[in-house]
Amino acid sequence: VTPTIEYQHALQHGTRSTTGAPGPRYWQQWTDYTLFATLDPDAKRVTGRAEIVYHNRSPEALPVLFVQLDQNYNAPGAVRLREAEVTGGMELRRVAVAGQTLQAGTLDQGPCYEAFGTSMGIALSTPLPPGGQITLSFEWTFTVPQSGAGRMGWSDDNLFHIAYWYPQMSVYDDVVGWQTDAYTGEAEFYDGYGSYDVTVTAPVGWLISATGTLTNAAAVLPDEVRNRLAAAEQSDTVVHVITADDLAAGRATRTSPNGQLTWHFVADTVRDVAFSATRASRWDAARTAVGDLNGDGKTDYTRVDAL
Repeated sequence: VTPTIEYQHALQHGTRSTTGAPGPRYWQQWTDYTLFATLDPDAKRVTGRAEIVYHNRSPEALPVLFVQLDQNYNAPGAVRLREAEVTGGMELRRVAVAGQTLQAGTLDQGPCYEAFGTSMGIALSTPLPPGGQITLSFEWTFTVPQSGAGRMGWSDDNLFHIAYWYPQMSVYDDVVGWQTDAYTGEAEFYDGYGSYDVTVTAPVGWLISATGTLTNAAAVLPDEVRNRLAAAEQSDTVVHVITADDLAAGRATRTSPNGQLTWHFVADTVRDVAFSATRASRWDAARTAVGDLNGDGKTDYTRVDAL
């Protein structure tokens, strides 16, 4: 099989090899995400903001950055390969680079942003140099579709599963450069790796689960629930972390003066994050062996949850 012209260039540059393994000069981009989401279950709406630090590990200066707005799969006029609920897509309220708010425009006009379907380009005032980093800021909101491409939606006013919910950096790689293909509801995603710091605010009584590790369990989970969760992490049999009795008595989460709780999760070296919210799901958990991850001859475990 003859490699594509793009792959042949990557071979010449030493970033790839004929075996498919990374070459001696291989690189990947990296992004640090700090994301905030507020879920309004009654309005079926998510409001978010983000601080995104993008690291250019490539050998090229980048005058334009590209961002995925996959929630626009549900926007009017979006290119789709299957039917979808039209919700309006992602409503951008602010786009900023290094603290400077940008206006919508065309990418040949200088510093601005231009959204087209499920992608957005951001023209920089100065190209981002190799080894450089830049901070992008976003504020947005969207209506949650009841069933969005099979991976997100809501059910019976007691369950939300939220994906495609934040502006995500498009992949810039060593073979073809920027990946700006539209999301049409059929293909899998090509995403880059990064670190994620995620905060989700929701009404009291709504249990939030998300990619990564919950860091503030004491602030959102009652003591008895946290004790059961700790027991599950050492148990080879299922522990009922939240029961039907807990749900009926309103003991699934802590309370708060303003009726809202904020949940904080962190995840490192992952490609994407999603979250769910439920106020009617029981929670079971147990540990499972995952092998010797640390190379110390001891079996390591991870917790497996079922809602």
